[in-house]
Amino acid sequence: MTSDRASFEDRIAIQDMICAVSAYGDRREFDAMYGLFAADAVFDYASLLGTSGALSLDEFRANAAKFRPAIDTLHQVTNFAIRIDGDTAEALSTVRAVTCVDDLVAENGGLYTHRLRRTEAGWRITYVRYDVVFRQGPDVFARARAKMGAESAADE
Repeated sequence: MTSDRASFEDRIAIQDMICAVSAYGDRREFDAMYGLFAADAVFDYASLLGTSGALSLDEFRANAAKFRPAIDTLHQVTNFAIRIDGDTAEALSTVRAVTCVDDLVAENGGLYTHRLRRTEAGWRITYVRYDVVFRQGPDVFARARAKMGAESAADE
């Protein structure tokens, strides 16, 4: 295999990996989604979720569990710029997401930065940052947290 072909195959694998994260999330297949990340992955969604800085995989999962099951989403990830350096890579892309909770619908768009590492299982995401460029509509995350809290209280 030539280095050009290997580079092309890596770029497609990385793009597929990032798109799969959104697809699994949109389908609520969270275990499959989190399986695409390295165990030491770092998540920085502070600009969207108001969290303070970067979170570990376990911290991110715990935080997302407070609201994510109550939200329906549809993501479109496009405009990939991928740089590969041996067994590491960085991918820049744009995303537009529609989020819904009950009768509330909101939209946001922004810029993703993903860092990846090649493993025996293929590429895995080690870092993701989302920088919001625009928001439109109500705060569906607050509604989702309230709904999840109400459902937890009803289960007790």
